[in-house]
This record gives sequence, C-alpha cells and structure tokens, in this order.
Amino acid sequence: MIRPGVGRIERPVDPTQPWARLAVWMREIRGDRTLEALARPLGVHPSTLQRALAGRRRLRWPTMAAYAKMRGGNVDKARMLWEMPPRIPAPDPHRFETRSEVQHALPAVREAAGVTVTHVVRTIQIPMSRSHLYQVVQVAAPARTWPVMDACLQACRMPEDQKEEWQRVWNKLLGRHRRAQQSGRTRYLRIQARYGRA
Repeated sequence: MIRPGVGRIERPVDPTQPWARLAVWMREIRGDRTLEALARPLGVHPSTLQRALAGRRRLRWPTMAAYAKMRGGNVDKARMLWEMPPRIPAPDPHRFETRSEVQHALPAVREAAGVTVTHVVRTIQIPMSRSHLYQVVQVAAPARTWPVMDACLQACRMPEDQKEEWQRVWNKLLGRHRRAQQSGRTRYLRIQARYGRA
C-alpha cells in the first residue's frame, strides 16, 4: 500500500515475523505520520520504530503505551497484543528426518526468541539436573522424550500452535524409529532361526 502523505509503497506485514500481530495493529493506528515524526516524541530512532512496524521487534512497554496514546489507540488492546508470545521464525519441522534433527534445531529456536541458554534452563520445570539440562539445550546430550523437548520449546516462548506441530512431527519420527527397531529385531530373529546361535 502507499502510505498517505509519504508517497512510498509500504509492504504488508510478513505474518511469519515474531511480532506480526502487534505490528498490524500499530499500522492501523499510525495514520499519515512519517517514521521520523512518530519516532521523535517517543525518543526512539526511526529505524527502531520501522522494525517494530515490520513485526521484527517489540518496543519496550512504556514506549508502546506512549505510541498507542499518541495515535489515539486503545492502551488495553496494545497491552494485550504486546504481551502475546512472539511467533518464532523456527525451522520447518517437516524437514526433519530424525528426532536428533528436531533437537538440533533448538539453538535456532532459542536465538530467534532472543533468550539465553541460562534463561531456558532456569525456566524449565522438569525433574532433571541443571547440568544435564544445559547439555540438552546446547545439544550436547539427547532430549530422548517429548516432555523434555516440550519444556525446552516452552522456555523459548514458542506459541502453542507451533509446539503442537513440532509434537506431531516428533511423534511421527518416534513411530518411524520404533518400526525400524522392530524390523531390525525381526530380521535378527530370522537369521538366528535359520543359522542358529553362534
């Protein structure tokens, strides 16, 4: 769309960006003001506001509240959208071939969420030692079960709908792994039956 009074084409908000829902609302109340005119009274750089309007980052709450008030927006709605968990631009889980590949995507998920390894480990509430959790989060030890992966993704603030998709892929890969194990066991028993034990 062409921004009124600015004379330039503005691209729509990419729905895969972390703060896309907040950015859409911010644009709705923006009006015809330029980035510079909006950023100046907020005390932020125009490029910072531009990233927020693109959904790539979230303004600090005091700045967000000031923006809503300045543009006549509903501050309660602004707070609701501001508090929503970000959409994590995580790897597509359907590309994974093994559960190990699912776990190896954790660093990318964590970095996209902007959280540290320490934050993830301290947030996870499962019966596991801190040292082992550090290893799992840093992919130095296997996650093994979905509850462990689920806790890691939750600590990375992944929205529920994304986690559900990752769980479906995890369960599919787990089923494939078990079938492969069963097939290998069956072949082993057939060989033993045919040739006898060594």
